[in-house]
Amino acid sequence: MNSSIIIGIPGDWEDRSAITTSIARGYKFLFAGMLLLEIETSKSCELEIYGYDPHLTRAFEIAGKGYIPQAVLHRLSSHRHTLYAVADSPSIETATWMLKVGASLLDAVGIAVKVESAGLAHTAEDWFAFAADSSPSAVYNAFVTLIGGQNYYYSCGMQNFGLPDASLSRSIEPQVASEILHEFNYYQLVEKPLLADGHTFSTAPEAPSFRIVRCSYEGYEDTDPLYNSFGRWHLENI
Repeated sequence: MNSSIIIGIPGDWEDRSAITTSIARGYKFLFAGMLLLEIETSKSCELEIYGYDPHLTRAFEIAGKGYIPQAVLHRLSSHRHTLYAVADSPSIETATWMLKVGASLLDAVGIAVKVESAGLAHTAEDWFAFAADSSPSAVYNAFVTLIGGQNYYYSCGMQNFGLPDASLSRSIEPQVASEILHEFNYYQLVEKPLLADGHTFSTAPEAPSFRIVRCSYEGYEDTDPLYNSFGRWHLENI
């Protein structure tokens, strides 16, 4: 399965007509059929409409990692529809454009954003800040999270850029592992190195080095939005 960038924006829209009108009111996008079209550039992505989901609030609470305020969770509990924007050909350019898509849907009275292809949720305020910045670090923070698995820490969301995720042994202190994984992923994203099995990586000349090994992305079915079809790099202690 090819990876796609998927973001979900719940709102209190009554029906499709209200959704279409709210989007058009911003004069930046048009919604017709199943396509959301940016007027200025003619770029488009799929836009799917789903009805009320009783599990949505809890999903945002978990994906928000405690940073979604109770007032926002309360609004989410009474949502009527959720809009799912889906973009193929993931890359940093596509992800940056999806920041703009999400901001426009929030302008159309959306409540918050959940990156379904990373399991990460953001408030509208944070998403607007990412979109206004649109630097590589802002795009990375919007679309990538870290998870503690049974055997290792790993990132989730690098498929939004068309890149492998990364993992580290749980024998490393959590804060240190977080810094290393973020540094390695950001290195992939910005420097675009040609990596291969056996290459080494270090965050600084005096810091520990790791040997990188290409692996499959485990833990999710290949139909799951969280599955990274580009695999992962495991950073082994040397």
